[in-house]
Amino acid sequence: MLTCYGHTCRLPRGTLTYLAFRLSVLDALDEIQSYIDLEEDLDNVDGVLTYVPILRQVPAPVQIDLLAEVWSRQRPPKPIEANLLDAAIVYAICCNASRIIQDEPEIAELYLDGGPRKIKTDLTPETAERLDDLFDLFWDDVDFLTLSDWQDLDGAHAAALKEVFRFADDQPLYEALSRGRVSPGLASNLKGLLTRREIRECLAVLRIR
Repeated sequence: MLTCYGHTCRLPRGTLTYLAFRLSVLDALDEIQSYIDLEEDLDNVDGVLTYVPILRQVPAPVQIDLLAEVWSRQRPPKPIEANLLDAAIVYAICCNASRIIQDEPEIAELYLDGGPRKIKTDLTPETAERLDDLFDLFWDDVDFLTLSDWQDLDGAHAAALKEVFRFADDQPLYEALSRGRVSPGLASNLKGLLTRREIRECLAVLRIR
């Protein structure tokens, strides 16, 4: 499971975290499929990471890939210290899942139906509030939301800011910005989040063989 600050805080492995990941990945896939059906440019898909300004430029299929990678680190019981990219993605999926439950509860119920886990929790406004709180209990700031404002700064200024905001582990985040394609491990990383059939459908939507 993902932890922070020397394993002092942990992202729970329970239902709420599963909800955040599953609702977000299926929402992202549906958005991509709608663009494909309308024969529109996939470069215009916002994706689930739109809540983190610096990650908005990541291609939608790669966003799903990144989400799956974070899920794969969250799934095992062994503590794994999260980096800034992990935190940013957890923040985005919590925001996104909360929005779906509040604005489209019937869609949220549909997404959960037939998944790897049998969810007995009713999806209510309280569930959305708990998702909003989930990130705050795991990570104590959202300073990464300001990173996009630093891209035009000179190197020395940006380095000084990173020191102030404790962004020493931001390399994975910037590496994500340069990723242009989905990794070979996507199917494996989605285990436990999607069923086998859903994983096959996901690979088909993303045109991955």
